[in-house]
Amino acid sequence: MKLETDQFSATNPNPVLRVDKDGTVLYSNEAGKFLLHEWSIAVGEMLPSFIGDLVQRVISRNSPEKMEVKMGKKVYLTVFHPLYEENCVCISGFDISNQKDFKEKVQESGARKMADLELAEIIDTQSIQSLMDDFYNLTHIPIGLNDIKGNVLVGVGWQDICTKFHRFHPETCKHCVESNIKLSAGVSPGEFKLYKCKNNMWDIVTPIIVGDQHVGDIFAGQFFFEDEPLDYELFRSQAKKYGFNEEEYIAALEKVPRFSREAVDTSMAFFRTFANISQLGYSNIKLIRSLAERNTLLETLGESVEKYRNIVETANEGIIIVDAEARTTYVNEKIAEMLKYNRRDLIGRSIYDFM
Repeated sequence: MKLETDQFSATNPNPVLRVDKDGTVLYSNEAGKFLLHEWSIAVGEMLPSFIGDLVQRVISRNSPEKMEVKMGKKVYLTVFHPLYEENCVCISGFDISNQKDFKEKVQESGARKMADLELAEIIDTQSIQSLMDDFYNLTHIPIGLNDIKGNVLVGVGWQDICTKFHRFHPETCKHCVESNIKLSAGVSPGEFKLYKCKNNMWDIVTPIIVGDQHVGDIFAGQFFFEDEPLDYELFRSQAKKYGFNEEEYIAALEKVPRFSREAVDTSMAFFRTFANISQLGYSNIKLIRSLAERNTLLETLGESVEKYRNIVETANEGIIIVDAEARTTYVNEKIAEMLKYNRRDLIGRSIYDFM
């Protein structure tokens, strides 16, 4: 059996090393010399201390350990398996470069796709509108949900001074959009900002963050505090400047809701929680896209399996596949002949039984 296992180690395209309990390298196949070069040692020399410590731990615990080793463009999963009776450790390397590269590309692709998402794609606007309506009926605080471009996606409680005047006139409408975009910038997730818009009424904003991306904002306003006097002269001057009917404009001004500072602070707890609701939609999108990518991958893998199955089965070289725990999951006919075993008897056994 020793002859066949030595032959297997020698012809194995992946690194195979044996290391004594003191960290001395006892054996390396040809593929394993790349590992030795990476560690700047040769057969008969001591492993670097950080590898030697790992060997000692594997022997003392009689339990395998794993680590990744990068060699140029390749990445190897190296498994340290104790050979208890021989008081040494077998180190096997498995090339996982393709898997790592694929995983990184999927993550990069997913990040790009999620970064391109807009708030309107993430939330259910009808459900959000219903929720906002209920909130407004309880508190009478105007509330709106805008994307990062300033577009209003959902809103309730709009005041006449906004809909009939400020949003109607091109210059004051520009003030609204600029206020929503510029004055609301720089608010941290979970925080809120109280500011006066360029049309001189109070607004509150808290950001909607999805997957580390700022995708929109929740606004509460416009309103006045009940302890502040109305500056009628300021708003009369605005009516004159923009050509508003002064009497109608002031009447709309007096309908703007007035709240205590305590009521505003209490409402912000709701807004902060509400801002997180978009994460539910984001999670669903990630799930859908993950399933689609998985299905595409499975189709591709299915084609590859059929393509290479015959090649592997009829190969003149011995081929063995193991899992991360070094348990045999597949052997072709040639390796079974080399090891003088029935193929079924090899499945599930540790590869170290043959080294």
